[in-house]
Amino acid sequence: MALYQYEKGIADLNASRATDQATQDYAHFVGQQRFARQNDAQAQNFQRGFPQFTGHYAHQLGSGIHSGVFGQQLAQHGQDYQRQVDQTALDQAGFESNWQQNQVNQADAYQRALQTLNDQLAQARLGQDPFASYGQY
Repeated sequence: MALYQYEKGIADLNASRATDQATQDYAHFVGQQRFARQNDAQAQNFQRGFPQFTGHYAHQLGSGIHSGVFGQQLAQHGQDYQRQVDQTALDQAGFESNWQQNQVNQADAYQRALQTLNDQLAQARLGQDPFASYGQY
């Protein structure tokens, strides 16, 4: 392996790594934005649905009257919302974990490829005459 080939291999490896890193970073950013929008939509849906929910029971029961059914449904409504929020948080944690694992895997692959190039250069240097660059001796 000539030094030129080694340097070209390093340049190609670095370019590939930069492209992969940019792609991963953008995907991470988009994923974070998606989870933020999903959280906002859940909160907005809960806030919009709550007056309709309580209004429905107020209309049936009359204002100022709280029944056991109303209390149960109110608790269920809050639990459903919390379950949705928890599921979104769990999904986001899984996404972040996968992203971090991809970062580690990419770094490992880069180090292995770099080591391979270095090994190839070392093997090429072992096989050539150390004084060849000085001409005839």
